[in-house]
Amino acid sequence: MHTYLGREEVMRKTEELFEQCSPESFQDMEKVLMKLGYIQRGSDPASAEFRHKEAGLMLDIEFDEEGAIHSYELLTTEEIEEKQRKFRW
Repeated sequence: MHTYLGREEVMRKTEELFEQCSPESFQDMEKVLMKLGYIQRGSDPASAEFRHKEAGLMLDIEFDEEGAIHSYELLTTEEIEEKQRKFRW
C-alpha cells in the first residue's frame, strides 16, 4: 500500500526514477511505480501506460525493439485535457 505524497512529489520521484534506472530495468521500475501509487492501464511490446488517479497523472513509456525503455511522457490531467481539446471539433 502507498501513501499519497502530492502531485509535485509524485512527479519528482517519477522523474528521479527514470534518471537513476537503466533503460533495461523496466521490471524493477514497474515495482517502484506501483509503490508510488501508479496503476498499469495498458501494455504491449511497444509501450506501457500508467495512471496515478490521486495525483492526476498519466505516464506513457515507449520501448525499443529490444524491450528497453526508449522514452517516456509524464502528463497531468490538465495537460491531457488540453491535448484532447486540440482535436475536438
